[in-house]
Amino acid sequence: DDTRKHHGGRRAGPPCLAVGQQSGGLPPPLWRAQRILHDALAELAAPPASTRELGYLRVEVEVSGAVREPLFWLQLQPIFPRVYFRDRHRGVCVAGVGECVGVRSDGELDPDAAGWPPVDRWHERMRLVGGGRFDASRKADSGWVAYGGYCFVLPVVEVQRHNGRTYFACHLRWDPVSEASWERARFGALNALHRCVPSAEPTV
Repeated sequence: DDTRKHHGGRRAGPPCLAVGQQSGGLPPPLWRAQRILHDALAELAAPPASTRELGYLRVEVEVSGAVREPLFWLQLQPIFPRVYFRDRHRGVCVAGVGECVGVRSDGELDPDAAGWPPVDRWHERMRLVGGGRFDASRKADSGWVAYGGYCFVLPVVEVQRHNGRTYFACHLRWDPVSEASWERARFGALNALHRCVPSAEPTV
């Protein structure tokens, strides 16, 4: 699940930085998009002015339509946590790895509680992916104990299908008053990109 239904719609604007766009050209394949994204982050010495005070940024590359199923990409990745979300009605599918932002609680799902990031100011393709227990009054089984009452994650790196297009992206979160925090976020994303397997081929 994701949090759109809890926090309402999102505007299609900052904080999203699209890179690798070529006028009249076709989107690159996944392996090339990963290099483009890595190089763009390596050169991004400071956050874009429109995102500095917010402290969140999505950097993305549109990739060729050859990536039909993000789940195939997810199965090849060595990074955890791994998350997957699909909404057939809205044409959205997200496969992500790593944790840029995490929201957890042992209680019932409460989107108005303290600790939730400002998702109403995020770009429409930035999504917290996760879920909660169906019955918080019952004791969690062994497979869910580690997640508490609910758990939502904004991945560090993801492949997303959105309205018939595919995007390879990374997310950064930093403290707006700390230059060192930006550098940690940037190098963390670069490290995750370096570890990602640039393939979405089925494993069977």
